[in-house]
Amino acid sequence: MSRQLSLFARSCGLALVVTVVASVFLPFYMALAMGSYAMMCAGLMLRSERQIHIRLMAAAIALDVGLVLTLEIQRSAVETVMRLGLTPWQMVHVSSSLAAVLLYGPVAYLGWRRALNLASPQQRKLHYDLGRITFALRTVGFLFMFSMLKAIK
Repeated sequence: MSRQLSLFARSCGLALVVTVVASVFLPFYMALAMGSYAMMCAGLMLRSERQIHIRLMAAAIALDVGLVLTLEIQRSAVETVMRLGLTPWQMVHVSSSLAAVLLYGPVAYLGWRRALNLASPQQRKLHYDLGRITFALRTVGFLFMFSMLKAIK
């Protein structure tokens, strides 16, 4: 097995283990979000391994977007947020997570251009800077996700 494939497999395995263990203690969607976050962290730690970084980040972003769409379709998440009268901590989760999901588009587009060697130096820097902002927002959303436990029980 090549080194890149081995790193990718171990990273996905770690994300899967995190998801399975978390699902014992947390609701299913929170466990998936935790696995997605673990995959994103692995992708950032493996930035120097370009192909692995691309695959892990694309998978984490796809999982996050899919999770948001699933919650909207199954639970009418936007309507629920408007109706529940959420606490300030829960609103931090919702707003930072929404901002991160909205920034996934530009970050992914710039990353795609970079992967094809079509990105200008300004676009490369913008990808890096937006990626840091997006990850910071995703981290805030992840940390405050646990404030939603009471709201979904």
